[in-house]
Amino acid sequence: ISVFNDAIGAILAGAPEGWGVSCVCGTGGTSGARSPDGKTWHGGFFHDSSCGGSNLGDAALAAILRADLELDTPTWLTNLVLEHYRKPSVEALFHAFTRRENRLPRNPAALSRIVLDAAAQSDHTALRIIDTQVYRAADYIILAAKKVGILDRPFPLVLAGGVFRHPSNLLHDTLIGHIERCTRNARPIRSTI
Repeated sequence: ISVFNDAIGAILAGAPEGWGVSCVCGTGGTSGARSPDGKTWHGGFFHDSSCGGSNLGDAALAAILRADLELDTPTWLTNLVLEHYRKPSVEALFHAFTRRENRLPRNPAALSRIVLDAAAQSDHTALRIIDTQVYRAADYIILAAKKVGILDRPFPLVLAGGVFRHPSNLLHDTLIGHIERCTRNARPIRSTI
């Protein structure tokens, strides 16, 4: 028995011939690859969870805190995040996260849609968050293809996970743009899983 993470499952379920590379962007994010001869590699816990909903949400929380402290420029994310948590200010929000009793659950993955909504409206901070996360995810996709020896040939790239189901194409288009700085061999497939 072999145990893998959902990156290999996405390839087996989403690539027509059961081989290729995957980028999974759900609550967390991961990558994996499988060659036509069955050689596999997956990120597992070897890398950060780039492009996962939790990473996008954590980056949004950090960004609104920095904007509130006037260390960064104002962002539309502030109002969206405060509305999501039903808090009147950034200070009240972070106090609710850190107080001793009745702490407010952070659940940053729930903010991924908000980040993508703001980015689709050209919010500079949200666009920067997407670009940073996607740049890292693209690195792992390229690494995964190298690890199984398929980078130098056309390969299916399965894009799986709920974050990819956002109505805008921003995440998809930014990811493909970053991948194309190294290879034009990726053939994206949007997974239904």
